[in-house]
Amino acid sequence: MVHTGIRYDNATCSEGESTESVFELDREESALRLVAYISSALSMFGSAFIIFAILLSKVQRAKYPARLILYLAVSNWFFSITTLFDIPALENTVDCTIQAWTISIFATQSYLWTLAITSSLLRAIIYKDKNIEKLEKVFIPLVWIFSVAISIPPQVFGLYGYSGGWCWIVDFDFNTCTRQELGDLLRFACFYIPLWLCIVLVVTMSSVVLTSTRRQLSLASKAKKLSMRAKFSLYFHMLGYPLVMCLCWVFGTANRVVEAVTDARPHIALLILQVFFSNLQGFLNCILFGLTNSTIIKEIRQMCCSPSLSKERRGDSELAVPEGSEGRSSCSKEGEAEIDTGKNADKL
Repeated sequence: MVHTGIRYDNATCSEGESTESVFELDREESALRLVAYISSALSMFGSAFIIFAILLSKVQRAKYPARLILYLAVSNWFFSITTLFDIPALENTVDCTIQAWTISIFATQSYLWTLAITSSLLRAIIYKDKNIEKLEKVFIPLVWIFSVAISIPPQVFGLYGYSGGWCWIVDFDFNTCTRQELGDLLRFACFYIPLWLCIVLVVTMSSVVLTSTRRQLSLASKAKKLSMRAKFSLYFHMLGYPLVMCLCWVFGTANRVVEAVTDARPHIALLILQVFFSNLQGFLNCILFGLTNSTIIKEIRQMCCSPSLSKERRGDSELAVPEGSEGRSSCSKEGEAEIDTGKNADKL
């Protein structure tokens, strides 16, 4: 999703460009593509882990927060696998158009689902909403309608095409070596401005949630503080997903600001950081998911090392081995207590 240079197939848009400059542009574009492939592959596998971990757990599938994380992981997975495919063609082929649409839709959905997670936390903590799961039926159609609708204008104006490494909204005409002002405008209107508004909302709501939880903890009695800390632990963990989103797009924002202010090609280091982090959200979410969700990690561990428990899961029986069962394994015993104590803490 970044214009990687003004060079394509050994042709340069500056007639007086030296051989050394052409070689340097080749190296830069190769480096950017390599970075993109690595980060996209990491994100794809990380997102796939989250998807399968939640889908394989009957307990997790029943939890509203886990389902929101699942939807976020699905959007990250599709975005990552799409950017793994290089379409080296200037023509508006069908494959190029499909890639551009897929990038637009799922890149948009990745920040919309992050906004949904944050707004759910706000409803649960600030407004004390006891029926928070009803929002899921609102979020799903809204996310899809908005992400598809905002991807239509570039198609209407015929601006989906090769944009340097990948197909997206064309902001540079490689044939005439001129910038596409309408393409620049649509990139801002259809992606960057909604993204920045989402970041502002996410940061604001996260600050409100953190302030409220800290205030409630400071006013609580010593007897209640322990239970409240357990209750709020999930909230603090869930706030990591908005933080990851902001981190992943901070360099893309800086790149766009530099281009808008100076109208010059950004430094290669800034481009590399943008390409790397914009494709890395699924992987960072996976790390956060694994570090903060010990319950599901224990479930996966039990399924792997306890044959009796795996059979029970295939039969849709209870999470833990029945009490008094002779075949209980050591790893099942280790994780059972943590799974039980985590049931209530994982609810919004």
